[in-house]
Amino acid sequence: MKNIIVISYALLIIANVIIGLVLTEYEPFNMWLVTATIAINAIFSYLIASSELQNAFKISLTSIYSVLLLIQIVLAIICNKELANNIVFIIYALSFLIQGIIGVVVYSISKK
Repeated sequence: MKNIIVISYALLIIANVIIGLVLTEYEPFNMWLVTATIAINAIFSYLIASSELQNAFKISLTSIYSVLLLIQIVLAIICNKELANNIVFIIYALSFLIQGIIGVVVYSISKK
């Protein structure tokens, strides 16, 4: 299962870079932001798959993180290059914080 996660996220990153190189309207900043999003979520997914959490926790986290991944990709695509006063980038960064908090809470609850 862990190999499937690594391969699928690697294919997503390759597809994103190819799309970024082919489409001129797809800004390099947004391409690298989406690539970073996919890479970070790949790490989260790998940690979930390799953890000793019960299956219900793994399925729930995977579902929540998949929805957050889609939201983060959309935010990364519409994000402006200017980071000053960029509400979209703030929401984008906060979504990673939410992901981390959810992961820590589920991990601590499952250890009890």
